[in-house]
Amino acid sequence: MDSTLEQELRLMDSKDQIVLMNVCLNLTLFFRGGSTPEKRQAILIMLTDYQQMMQGKLNFTTNPQARSWKDLRKKPYQTPHDWLPQLSDQGWEFVYHGGQHYRDASDIRFLVLGKPSWQEQHGDLGWVTVNFPLNFFSTSPETFQDVALRWIEVLQPLHGYGAISTTHNHFDNHEYESLEVQLAKQYPGLDIPDYIGHGLHLKDQIKGVNWLTIIHQTHLDSIGGLAALETISGIRVWQRGDNTIIQAADQPTLVKIPQSYYQLGALLAPVRSTTLYEPHYEDEGFTEEDYAQWLARFDTLDI
Repeated sequence: MDSTLEQELRLMDSKDQIVLMNVCLNLTLFFRGGSTPEKRQAILIMLTDYQQMMQGKLNFTTNPQARSWKDLRKKPYQTPHDWLPQLSDQGWEFVYHGGQHYRDASDIRFLVLGKPSWQEQHGDLGWVTVNFPLNFFSTSPETFQDVALRWIEVLQPLHGYGAISTTHNHFDNHEYESLEVQLAKQYPGLDIPDYIGHGLHLKDQIKGVNWLTIIHQTHLDSIGGLAALETISGIRVWQRGDNTIIQAADQPTLVKIPQSYYQLGALLAPVRSTTLYEPHYEDEGFTEEDYAQWLARFDTLDI
């Protein structure tokens, strides 16, 4: 990816020198069963895998009790392997990231939220979102797709996506939001995340399509199965258990979006959520209606 463009997608707080927004290659998966040993173990397998890939570049994590930040460059700290398996039916979350400051937005991050069963009964979903530097896989012995397939097989999520994405700082500072709106209009292939909002409102539907779209067999069956995907040229398809990964193009695209994105978006529009939520940044960023239109940007064929 062009370094000038990468710098354009990165925002610093000039006063405190905190990275407010960064850009990364992101994989996000939505799942149920956060209170079960199987799903928790799947997340721990993913975390171990990620820690090995990052080779000591995870600089910060959170204290699961006090939720204070721990600098792993100074001394080791307990890991979720120590406490997650022992939890009862309750919500849980943790984050690791590679910023130079605990508040930094980082292109190295593992962030997960598991829901208790009573919240899942109301439709809420757990989610895990993982960042990679844009050029990470250029020197890796495996591909981003290899990792996505391995993690999907172990977690068996309901749906998800992989894309070039913005990622935000770990503090109540939303100065990036006006720039993010501009970038969303300028680069339609860029993913703009809202994990909490989508975890609450996606329920049994997907967020939308991007470079990689992960859908459950129930979604695939409802739009005509693999036969329906065969009508779209330029895509690749992998299946793992009850999940299918659809790759919309050879490489993730920010501008000059291939027709395959629009064809896939139109095909999957019936299973895409149209439920809106109330963003906290209407003065500076997306309004509720703006974000709904952005989510639907690939629903209509661009001919």
